[in-house]
Amino acid sequence: MIALLAQGLALHLSERELTFASAHQHDSSLLGGASDNAAPVAAPVAVPIAAPVAGISKPPATPVKLIVDTDMGGGACQDVDDVGALCLAHALADRGEAELLAVMQNTAPPAVAGVISVINNYYGRNVPIGAYRGSGVLDSSPATLDYVESVLVAFPSPIRNNGQATDAVVLYRQGLAAAGPRSGTLSS
Repeated sequence: MIALLAQGLALHLSERELTFASAHQHDSSLLGGASDNAAPVAAPVAVPIAAPVAGISKPPATPVKLIVDTDMGGGACQDVDDVGALCLAHALADRGEAELLAVMQNTAPPAVAGVISVINNYYGRNVPIGAYRGSGVLDSSPATLDYVESVLVAFPSPIRNNGQATDAVVLYRQGLAAAGPRSGTLSS
């Protein structure tokens, strides 16, 4: 997944398949191999998923107002699952099933807000980004995952680090107020 994101692969959802498409080559150095062993990535690759259940394939009358809270890129969780989760949130917005109100960074690495911005920018959305400004997480988190810097070097975005993002508490209050009473959904 790290190499896929760093090489510009995008997750696209359709009703019956997940498609991973790329116009770039896979660089094996991102996975720890030698970069001179680069091999082309087939594009597109389709992975069938279950057919929609009757009545669920249509978008809801009103999109779900969604705030995504992510530990992407480092901190206590050393994985990349939230990259896929944010791409999925954008795909739901593309289908009219969600309205992405904000994305919150709850981990320490400053560059993570930049990766969130790259993903938002790729999908053509200027979604507000909030960054944790408290203590504790910032003082004791492990190192940033390797893909974070690779993504920032390879792709443009308006925000490059969490210093350019809004304070998460302030943005949570704004996002929840904009959603209205009992109408916002938080995905973490």
